[in-house]
Parts: sequence; C-alpha cells; structure tokens
Amino acid sequence: MIRIEEYTQKLIGLLKHAFPDRLVYVGLQGSYLRQEATDTSDIDIMAVIDDLDFADLDRYRSVLEKAGNYELSCGFLCGKDELANWNPLEICHLTHTTKDLFGSLKDLVPVYTEQDEKKYIQVTESMNAPETRERELAPLRKIRDSYEKIVIALECDLTQTQDGIKIIRALDFLLE
Repeated sequence: MIRIEEYTQKLIGLLKHAFPDRLVYVGLQGSYLRQEATDTSDIDIMAVIDDLDFADLDRYRSVLEKAGNYELSCGFLCGKDELANWNPLEICHLTHTTKDLFGSLKDLVPVYTEQDEKKYIQVTESMNAPETRERELAPLRKIRDSYEKIVIALECDLTQTQDGIKIIRALDFLLE
C-alpha cells in the first residue's frame, strides 16, 4: 500500500516546483483520508492553482507521473477563482471531506450556512445482526453523490465507517 504521507510530501514538492508562486492549496480526500485505503485504492488529491489555464493541465499530469502511482491518481485540479465561485451547497461537504496538506481550504471557498448543508440519515433500532446492517446500508450505498451518510442505531456493537457511511449509536449522536 502507498505510504500516503510520503507520497503527498513528494507531490507537494513537485507541485511547488511546477507552479512556483501559483500553488495555493493541496488537500487529501477519499479512502486515504478516511483510513479505509487498500492496495488498489485511488489517491484523491485536490490541488488549487492561482490563474489556472489549459497548459497547466498538461503540467499537472506530468507532475502526477513524476510522483509515481499515476494509475491510481484521482481527485481534481482547479483555479483559485473557480473555487471562490464554487456552489455554496457543496462547500460544507468539501471542507469536511478534505484534509489541508498545503494552504487552507476554508480561506479559499465562499462562506456557507446551515441551509447549504446536506446529510443523509438512516435510523434503525439495531445494527448488530449482519442482515440488518446490510438492509440499513444498502439504500445509502445506492446514493451516488458525496454528501455525508449516517446510520444512527439505538443498539450498535460495532461503530465504524463502512463504505463511507458512518455508523453511530443514537446516544453518541445526541451527545455530539
């Protein structure tokens, strides 16, 4: 499996060299951030460049190739101006599912309010039996957007994140 901290430090160094004075942000997303990565997991990186143009896309691709594991590279590159005009409905999710590695994402995105947040919440009495767990997780797995998904259970011996879905005891949810 990829040593993500070593990989991201190497990538940031290459990005700084390729985009001197223009690299404003690098963040980690996905399974490596959630600590669910496997040997075949892609590497979800978000990079923001000041004054992005089409030639930068080729330069970014070259950086990813030099960093290694190009076939697993995922994520996206965007311009600082484009990010400043991002859809506020997506900002809350973006800031909560991205770990700052270089720069601060919150300094680059528009302000969002509680009305801009979206979560999927499934409530059940118990998540202890495997068949119950599968029944409760199945509908949330079918949702193909990237908003937060949570199952709240009155009884739950196993709290975890499974397939990106957070499983939490009702009492813990109420005390958050």
